[in-house]
Amino acid sequence: NEEDRIRVLKLGPWWFDRNLLLLDKVDIETHPSSISLRKASLWVRVYGILFLCLSKTVSRIIGENIGDLEEIEVMSGRKVNSQYLKLRVGIDVRETLRRGMKLRIGGTEKV
Repeated sequence: NEEDRIRVLKLGPWWFDRNLLLLDKVDIETHPSSISLRKASLWVRVYGILFLCLSKTVSRIIGENIGDLEEIEVMSGRKVNSQYLKLRVGIDVRETLRRGMKLRIGGTEKV
């Protein structure tokens, strides 16, 4: 049913036998060859950001530099000053994943 379909697409990514499953919405009229399974929605954790920089604007800049930004969450760790960003981004599976990046935000030095 429609609720299950939405839940499955929202709660991914899904894996089978250590392989990423790419899923997309289809209907009865969609031809299989027209489906483009090139994007995976993944949760990315971003650490090492100053507390003052944890704004929606900075989060958006970081997320858009990773991929297609879909969702933002600011998370609190158990230790003092251990906040981090949790970003859901759509990443093109044909491209190599980056382990890290440096961004210049608002003319400041790279962070």
